[in-house]
Amino acid sequence: MCVITYGSFDLLHRGHIRLLQRLRKIADHLVVCVSTDEFHIEVKKKEGLVNDELMRANCVQELELADEVFFERSWAQRYSDIVALQNKGYEVVFAVGTDWVGKFDDLEEVGATVIYVPRTKDISSTMLREKLK
Repeated sequence: MCVITYGSFDLLHRGHIRLLQRLRKIADHLVVCVSTDEFHIEVKKKEGLVNDELMRANCVQELELADEVFFERSWAQRYSDIVALQNKGYEVVFAVGTDWVGKFDDLEEVGATVIYVPRTKDISSTMLREKLK
């Protein structure tokens, strides 16, 4: 089974690490898609980033939990990523935090199982950015 997840992974923290550790336990193959700077700011409409996309992707890769790390450039990419993994023979599980509950249920239409993983309490990149201000 292949588990795929998406996120900005800015200011890598214990919540990110715990999420990836949980996903690693259930995955034969773990794919992590790191949002590009442009996608994070212009499409997701989230606050500015502390680390650029290359630094964030490298940090995720250095955890050695993911089998593949690549960039997320659009919302529609999720569909093509899932289909590409299915074409490689994987049963695909799409995993994301509970703050997105219901937002990605439509991925089941392309055959993915969608799971919403509880977030780690009292930590987020947004909280860390606020502390840095």
